[in-house]
Amino acid sequence: MSMGLGNHQPLSRTDPRLSDLVSALSGELSGPRPAPPPSPGTEPTPAEFRTVRREALHWSNTPAGRRRRPAEGKRLQVTSTAVRTRIRVADFLVQTVGMEFFCYHRDRSGSLALRHELLEGHWSYMDQYVKELIARGPTLTSDGEAPTGSVHIIDLPDPDAARRFAFDEPGYQAGVYRDVLLRRWRNVLGRTMWDFPGGRTDGNRYLVLGLGSGQAADLAVPQNGDELIAYGPLLSDDGTTWLGTAVLVRAPDPETARAVLTADRYAEIEVHRWQFGGRPS
Repeated sequence: MSMGLGNHQPLSRTDPRLSDLVSALSGELSGPRPAPPPSPGTEPTPAEFRTVRREALHWSNTPAGRRRRPAEGKRLQVTSTAVRTRIRVADFLVQTVGMEFFCYHRDRSGSLALRHELLEGHWSYMDQYVKELIARGPTLTSDGEAPTGSVHIIDLPDPDAARRFAFDEPGYQAGVYRDVLLRRWRNVLGRTMWDFPGGRTDGNRYLVLGLGSGQAADLAVPQNGDELIAYGPLLSDDGTTWLGTAVLVRAPDPETARAVLTADRYAEIEVHRWQFGGRPS
């Protein structure tokens, strides 16, 4: 079922329409400024692209952004150029430009020794994507003593790039994992896990994975969203069909973590112990 995200086709960073948007919009957005916008017709740098898109997502989730966005199908009736620009970036860039993906490699039974053997290779592989990663880290057994899988949320150009990311990973190539869940995702919080104010280690962290179909659920950030590390819907490759929700959250226990999602809207909800990943600092 369509989420009402529009019929736009995703744009690549080389599309000339995107460079025009970045040039026009980067000066209107609040927060950290990207590098000087590109000349019309030139490709935005990855930093410019991510900064403008991140600011668009952030603004669209503020009270002002939610209040000024028109109902679907209605024309904009806004006199302020700055507000109109923000609405345009929220409703166009977020829907059509760039793609985020949720990737969950689940370990097979008996692969722990091989996983440890390949750890440096895994980190070296992920070093290639350090600027694209939104969140990363292992799921763990209930006692937190052993890994059970690896979560990566990443910003990539298209589904083909996401599949290369998931299936070229050294652990997958060597047989560490029993399966891989790879879905398009949407960064509703508009930030990365490194922006989470709770830091890397304070409190218990969980992956909450709700799988479903039909009418979309839990698209908005919950009112008590201060404990959210990452939050967003799982989508089809074209971004129009809702398939569930993936959440990283700090919570005192699995039951509290599970309550982030509306239970009766999903066929299944999984809760896994999780922690921040990456090379030890």
